[in-house]
Amino acid sequence: MSIAKYVDAAQANGADEQQIEVLERARDRGEVTFEDLNELAELTKQCLRDAGFTVMDKDPREVVPGSGLRITYYLSVQPDGMSDKTANEVMDDCSMRFDNWASAAFADQPTVVDAYNNQWDTPEVRACLKERGYQIDDDMTGTELNNLSMEDWEAHSSDPSYQACDPIG
Repeated sequence: MSIAKYVDAAQANGADEQQIEVLERARDRGEVTFEDLNELAELTKQCLRDAGFTVMDKDPREVVPGSGLRITYYLSVQPDGMSDKTANEVMDDCSMRFDNWASAAFADQPTVVDAYNNQWDTPEVRACLKERGYQIDDDMTGTELNNLSMEDWEAHSSDPSYQACDPIG
């Protein structure tokens, strides 16, 4: 989905004006950046604090190890006495208002999708799929290997001894 579609979705679903402004800037520039996400995460964290949550900042995380693509990372703890149902509703509300659509637009960008899929382009995943009888060409992309791995998982996941051909494996 293009960033413009995320702008439309944010507007249609009651996102805060600050999230819409960040998405509009990203649409004009052609990408959602870490700085965009960080700006919005600050608003989400403040929303949680205002609802009584304790929020602990952590170092940013890479979307995929070695990719250089970072996202803001933090932990939140609901206040004593708040039910899990209410806590989830508050977290969902804060996210939808301040960062949900921008985070989704970031994750949908080709650079992020490619970094994620490229994890499957390893000698171990290729060997695993070959051992299972799949034709693996040298020029297959990470996306193609990920799709084959998913196909293999769907075909065998009911087997309790099954081990997926994935980079985590």
